Amino acid sequence: MFQASFCFLLYNMTQVIQAMIAEGADREVKTISLELLFYDVQRQLTAWTEVLPPRQTVELLSTTWTPSQVTRRLGQLLHGAWSERWIKSPSNTHKKTGKQRDEYPIGGHTSVFRVMQEPARDSDEDVYSSGLGRPSYICCKLNKSKDWSAAENSGSGPI
Repeated sequence: MFQASFCFLLYNMTQVIQAMIAEGADREVKTISLELLFYDVQRQLTAWTEVLPPRQTVELLSTTWTPSQVTRRLGQLLHGAWSERWIKSPSNTHKKTGKQRDEYPIGGHTSVFRVMQEPARDSDEDVYSSGLGRPSYICCKLNKSKDWSAAENSGSGPI
């Protein structure tokens, strides 16, 4: 429970810092990347813990400030803190076109024999009776190359 509360607190603080930096840099808040800004805030907090021991941190933060004092102090600290690193990258403007996709077989894969059977099923003709011969010869017909031409003529396929 504490961890979630602390995360929400850090998120809200980062949003306040983002708004103050945007105001000081005369930019829109939505043009500043919250992720990149949080990364730099995290680095600053890590540096703080490395330099100051917890006792000094408590002493520095134990003073009571009014909301207007906090706002004024944050404005002073963050007014000139703009960095080009915090520019949010533009959204993806590439829209997918409505291209027709190729028709894929059910299950995503098939065999050469099944592909060759599709036209035969439509015409009620068997692949073997159409003169194509045995399946090894079908492979030669589909992948005809100069190297296989001798095997094709001799009747022995690559299989």
